[in-house]
Amino acid sequence: AVQPLVEMLETLELPPNRRYICDVLSELGKEKVDIFVTRLNHASSNVVKDMLYIIDKIDPPEKFGYFSVVLQNENAILRLETLSLIGKNPSDECYQLIKKTFEEHADAQMRGQAARCLPNYEPDAASAVLLKKVKSAKFETISEPEKKAIFVALGQTQSEKAQNFLTEILESKRGFFGKRKIDDLKLLAISGLENNPSMGSLKLLADIAKDPKKHSKEICAVAKAAVLEMQSKIMGM
Repeated sequence: AVQPLVEMLETLELPPNRRYICDVLSELGKEKVDIFVTRLNHASSNVVKDMLYIIDKIDPPEKFGYFSVVLQNENAILRLETLSLIGKNPSDECYQLIKKTFEEHADAQMRGQAARCLPNYEPDAASAVLLKKVKSAKFETISEPEKKAIFVALGQTQSEKAQNFLTEILESKRGFFGKRKIDDLKLLAISGLENNPSMGSLKLLADIAKDPKKHSKEICAVAKAAVLEMQSKIMGM
């Protein structure tokens, strides 16, 4: 019954109908995972998504090994969605895959997505991986969206090392980071603190917003906006 249903699934267009068949297949196909795995390279991105959904529900021991195949897919959206799916699992296997993608992948979008996944893992380990990239010579060559993804992830790790590093940037003088544009780094650091709502971060950003002598108008304005956003998050907790 599994094979005919899979073939039927490939012809369906309406999402509710596809999801119903996927749910049926996840029950009927528990002992026939290979049928779904062989279609992870299917030309249709919808079919690949359906196979990922079914395999995820069946939850075989080799699940993430199967998922890693899709990380080589030509479809960028599929790669990103699959990486996000892998990054939600707390296992060391998935952490190592996310870490490797962040450190070595040729595509900036994939590295950025991996950065966004790292806070799902042990804070000190994740922040160490992120800080290594920030302090490397390569950091200056990566795109602004990727830089921001890294700093936002640093804030979200909520590790002491990450917090201290972000604070250090905001309190530093121009010469501390050599030739780097300190204001650009401060903007990134603010985005990191904004994603780690705490009274300590709130006070630091509030002090920056009120200190135009030490910080540029842009930094003060962005810090003020971050304070308002953080107050909203803290009150909503």
